[in-house]
Amino acid sequence: MAIYFMHYNFVRIHKILKVTPAMTANVNSRLWAMADMVNVLDAAMDDQISTAWLNAAADLGIRVVAPFSFAFPDGRKVRAEAHILDFGSPTGAIVFGADHPLVGELRRVTHWHSVLFESYRKYDRSLFVETLNDWGWFGDKGSTPAWYTGKSWSD
Repeated sequence: MAIYFMHYNFVRIHKILKVTPAMTANVNSRLWAMADMVNVLDAAMDDQISTAWLNAAADLGIRVVAPFSFAFPDGRKVRAEAHILDFGSPTGAIVFGADHPLVGELRRVTHWHSVLFESYRKYDRSLFVETLNDWGWFGDKGSTPAWYTGKSWSD
């Protein structure tokens, strides 16, 4: 819903006003392109979660790309907090922070994903190991990390 209102107020020219509502209210002085809107949405990304996953990669010896960019099936480019390779699915796990502006649209993502909350903003080895064990290992069998048990939270 927030994306719709951002587009309505900053990108779409109002028929009667002949400018955007944001320009009428002197919030900004120019018409935004979709790229401007994407840049604002990217800024909403949770950098602490990205950093925590990079710390996990260094400590646990796993492959992580953070932040991570990909495209929705409709072609829109999206930045996620991280892509954890070898866990969650054969294509890895895409991680989003709970406050990510596109959380409501994640059902459209073709990759396995997880929405993480504040507890993942700081690297805690035991929490991250438990999470990765729950997600499951999908990498090469000979490359399974020594700490990996495969025990899910439901076991």
